[in-house]
Amino acid sequence: MRVRIMDGLGYNLYWGDMHNNVRVENLDDVLRAARDILDFFAVAYYPFIWYTKKGLRIESCGERDEFFEDWRLVQEAVAEGNRPGEFVTFLGYEWHGDRRRYGDHNVYYLKDYEPLDGARTLPELYENLRKTEAMVIPHHTGYQVGERGKDWNFHDDDLSPLVEIYSGQHGSSEGCDTPLTMNRNVDMSPRTSGGTVIEGLDRGYRLGFIASSDLLYPGSGGWQAYMQWS
Repeated sequence: MRVRIMDGLGYNLYWGDMHNNVRVENLDDVLRAARDILDFFAVAYYPFIWYTKKGLRIESCGERDEFFEDWRLVQEAVAEGNRPGEFVTFLGYEWHGDRRRYGDHNVYYLKDYEPLDGARTLPELYENLRKTEAMVIPHHTGYQVGERGKDWNFHDDDLSPLVEIYSGQHGSSEGCDTPLTMNRNVDMSPRTSGGTVIEGLDRGYRLGFIASSDLLYPGSGGWQAYMQWS
């Protein structure tokens, strides 16, 4: 992701990654890697547990006690990693409510010490986050609605001014017939109509676009997408 910020002398160009899932075990390494190549970085803590049921890999849904202890460590690492004027960090996490129904969303805070919200539904999450300074970014929206694709019937323009149009882990959610594919994650369904970014725009939502790495090396997904779009 690149951002242009205008000052008295013109525009400055900054590079960052707004979606890189991390766990506590690799948090320090990821922050160190991001600091080496980026200007800003959002930590997206991944509060899920994987388990196997009938031969299928399944991710947990809802809160677990260990998530809150991990969240305290994430808060501290983000606060300590922020270096004004050199490297900017943002606190975030992947929403662990009913994302199968509403689609996957990442929550990012302006401040370093904010709660890990336990909202089960997306409307409840929106309501809670209106009380603070936060942003909710939907990602890999192009999967089937009801199976972790974005349900555009539930969207808040104010809280979600951006959408992740490209993920290094999943591919492009732009539209069903657009040039870049969405076949990078074999554990999930193929891209279908209903939740793509184009369909969100067709509903009249005003959306900015980001490209992110997700589970890959910090900055890798965004760089790749930018080079393909250029």
